[in-house]
Amino acid sequence: MKKANLKKYYKKRTDEYDDKYSDPNAVKDIPIIKELLKESFKDKTVIELSCGTGFWTPTISEVASKIYATDINASVIKIAKKKSYAKDANGEANISFHRMNFYKLDKLTEKFTGVFGGFIISHIPLQKLKKFFDSVFSICEV
Repeated sequence: MKKANLKKYYKKRTDEYDDKYSDPNAVKDIPIIKELLKESFKDKTVIELSCGTGFWTPTISEVASKIYATDINASVIKIAKKKSYAKDANGEANISFHRMNFYKLDKLTEKFTGVFGGFIISHIPLQKLKKFFDSVFSICEV
């Protein structure tokens, strides 16, 4: 599917994004995945690629020092912003939301110690995988 069509497809599905997490086959794995996310992102500065409606974002916010959540669709970011996130000592959420294309991460000046993208690899055409990973590696702190 072409990028423009994929973007339109997900914009249309905004209201049903989280439905997949109520599938009985998926529900049993959710607690396991949440624990893995907490272990993986503890005290990290995380960029979340294609955050969608933010299903996984609150879990990451419980342990990450900061989250820079991104998606190409404003409609899903609007939903994600309404969710509840962990607060720092000043009562501020440790998260910011940004509309952006994950092929253009090299435009960012900030570096991250953690990267998360739930279910995104299947949306990247094989011929663009190198471009995607080059973009991701450009913002990783090694």
